[in-house]
Amino acid sequence: MREVVGLDPSLRASGLALPDGSLMTIRNESASSLGARVERLRRIVGEVGHAVGTGRLVVIEGPAFGMGNKATHELGGLWWALCVRLAELGNQLVVVTPTQLKKLATGKGNATKADMRVSWLRRTGQDIADDNQADAAWLRQAGLHLVGSLDAVPLPKVHLEALALVELPEGVR
Repeated sequence: MREVVGLDPSLRASGLALPDGSLMTIRNESASSLGARVERLRRIVGEVGHAVGTGRLVVIEGPAFGMGNKATHELGGLWWALCVRLAELGNQLVVVTPTQLKKLATGKGNATKADMRVSWLRRTGQDIADDNQADAAWLRQAGLHLVGSLDAVPLPKVHLEALALVELPEGVR
């Protein structure tokens, strides 16, 4: 059985859903100087790499290209650094866009974070208060559905249509 991890990358609070179903958030403080920002990225990449481990399928939320704030550039750097580190550790990566993730969770690509948490609660009975963990849990579900795992939460067909265009790495299915 393929071990699947969901990863919601963030400069402040990256959410992770691990293969055993546990959820965690890697929190970081804001940083102003270049040196402090570089150190923050190193810390996030190191902690995520340690938590994820090796040989797993990591479903990572893709960049939100519509965002245009001053952290967008730094978040893009974090995203690529995470991808490189996780690949170096022997993991395979799958990218799910924010719209695909929302549609998978709720059936609508424009759902709110609250909609996604409510959908999780209705489908699993588990209340996730942390948006980062909720995203990570849904990202892990995307991976479980993509590999045909029996651990995947049953979802209606309209929700699963979100995964139709997801690009899978060689040898995954």
